[in-house]
Amino acid sequence: PHLDLETATLALRLDPLPAVMVEPALALLREAAGELEEEGFDAPRIWCEFPACEMSGEIADAVRAHGFRVAICDVAPQPDAIGLMLAAAPDYVRLDGDWFRSVSRMPEALTLLARLTTLLHAQGVEVMADGIE
Repeated sequence: PHLDLETATLALRLDPLPAVMVEPALALLREAAGELEEEGFDAPRIWCEFPACEMSGEIADAVRAHGFRVAICDVAPQPDAIGLMLAAAPDYVRLDGDWFRSVSRMPEALTLLARLTTLLHAQGVEVMADGIE
């Protein structure tokens, strides 16, 4: 009764799981989301976040199949992580907060971050930083 359901979003974090656990975890989240939907919470405002991993694309497909939006969390500039993140075609990217704070103090690195953010925005991806939301 105290939630503003008109503007609220709900982020659900999926920590790294074995492949066989992804679908059961999402089924439980879908069940919980069903309860929220009965209270007027719209499913597209519910998103699942997970770290970029070898299964990013498959996990993202499963998340979307359950009606949730996709977010990749803990993003920092690791060569493998960028490709894995893009494979998921996320709706949101959440930058690692410690990394973001470090970069924000270095003009050269901040220029690279701005380019990455511009690239992601051009693909329709929203960019957030931990602790800055």
